[in-house]
Amino acid sequence: MKSHPHLLLRDALAALFIRATAGEDGARDQIRALERWAKSGSVEAELQELWAEDGDPLFDMYGLTSRFQALAGYTQDRIRRFTAALQWIGHGKAKIDPIAISRCAWDAGLFFEVHEILEPAWMASRGAQKDELQGLIMAAAAFHHLCDGNLAGTKGLLRDACRKLNHSSAYAGFTNQLGCIAGAVERGEITGPNDIKDFPRLGD
Repeated sequence: MKSHPHLLLRDALAALFIRATAGEDGARDQIRALERWAKSGSVEAELQELWAEDGDPLFDMYGLTSRFQALAGYTQDRIRRFTAALQWIGHGKAKIDPIAISRCAWDAGLFFEVHEILEPAWMASRGAQKDELQGLIMAAAAFHHLCDGNLAGTKGLLRDACRKLNHSSAYAGFTNQLGCIAGAVERGEITGPNDIKDFPRLGD
């Protein structure tokens, strides 16, 4: 079981987002309560029902508990990205399609969540589709590592993603962009997410 506060908070918030993408009313209510907390600092009852994997609450009546208080900025950033993705999901076919949901999450910069959304579909897939989904998962993991400052993990996963997606016409442009970014990372031209002018988009 994880013990680091960042990992516990990340996983709890990601699970909440994924439940919200599935249309779970309670999860969407909690995300709206998180939005209000981010704007005003108010802690509503719904937030005190959010728990980490190890059973610790994320919030008490005053805000994030002392264990997670240092991660307030991270939490606010995730809320902003969750809200954007859910707005896009609410306006199209993404409501029922995990690939479309992952595109909305990707475009909101939710790379860890993309991995979590696509993994069940990858496990159930076969053949060329399995390779495509694995490539997308690897790409999401690579950018997640890049955002965390793990360049070693980024380099290998970007190249692995390109190999998995190389024969997919549906993701040809995306794969070319990944390859360019992989080369720039290897040359030391990209050392963090702020060095990328335009993140590649998964497309329609």
